[in-house]
Amino acid sequence: DVFLSVNGQVAVGHEATTAMLRKAVGNLRISLCRLEWVCTACPKVFRSHVALAQHTMHMAELDAAHATAVQDDAFIRSHAQAEEEKAKKKRAKQAAKEAPSVAAGKRAQPDG
Repeated sequence: DVFLSVNGQVAVGHEATTAMLRKAVGNLRISLCRLEWVCTACPKVFRSHVALAQHTMHMAELDAAHATAVQDDAFIRSHAQAEEEKAKKKRAKQAAKEAPSVAAGKRAQPDG
């Protein structure tokens, strides 16, 4: 499993993600991606591209799996960036929602 985000923050690397999890309090919202690699020449399913690479029975399939792993990595990065953008927009929308109530309290009161 690969962490994509923790409470809307992009998870970048094992150490940084572990630090985010340790600092977090209360409820957590975690986005995960489960990756599996399948040997197309036999029914075996692997939990990592390393395990598939060690399955040396089918070299052509390994080349295809490598290409898929590169695509999967690109997808993970793209998805994590999209999650971060959604979180930023949500925070901006919330800030804009709160801003008018603050501005309303600063309006000049009529004399009288």
